[in-house]
Amino acid sequence: MEHENAGVENIPNRAAWLAIAGAMVFVIISILLRFFRPEFSLLSDFESDYGNGEKGWLMGIAFLVRSALLASATLALSLGVQRGKARAIGIFFIIFWTIGSSLLAIFPDDLRGEVVTFHGRAHNIIAAVSFLSSLCGTLALTMAFRKVVTGHYTARALLLIWIVSFLGLVCMLIPSIRAGLIGLFERILIFGQLLWVVVSMAALIRMKKATE
Repeated sequence: MEHENAGVENIPNRAAWLAIAGAMVFVIISILLRFFRPEFSLLSDFESDYGNGEKGWLMGIAFLVRSALLASATLALSLGVQRGKARAIGIFFIIFWTIGSSLLAIFPDDLRGEVVTFHGRAHNIIAAVSFLSSLCGTLALTMAFRKVVTGHYTARALLLIWIVSFLGLVCMLIPSIRAGLIGLFERILIFGQLLWVVVSMAALIRMKKATE
């Protein structure tokens, strides 16, 4: 019985490690895509553009990996963060972010200048919902971390990461700023949110060790 209880108690820890491992895999795939598809600019092209043409399937795998790591992070956060309204709201939006990441693998975007397609429109809508869901979810969960005594410093770090990610989205929406740099600002948002996940997972693992 004690062994079974220990196994259940370790679920958040294992889920957190899986999320961190998934984030590392996502970054590795993103780096590989840069080398495989040098025709796309990190500054002016969307990351989703890698999903078109040769080796587009690799971007699809990246979306699915991100969805899987978010699912693991959701489990870890659900079991590892103190219950409350902030946690409930955060988990709700993170689930939308997770689902959105999976759907992006199914609906590739349209490259600029090409014919607008149904899957391209769907991709844009899903991406917009996913971006907003990720920001709403991580902000709410950052507030939830503030209620954990050992998480005060973590909450400050998470809030700083969130602000940088949010500024990435703001810059994407301002024509005079995003010109020629929209790809850069999108990556600031995407990888900023990914960093938020990694830092929050590391915090949960540290908090679990502190209670042992």
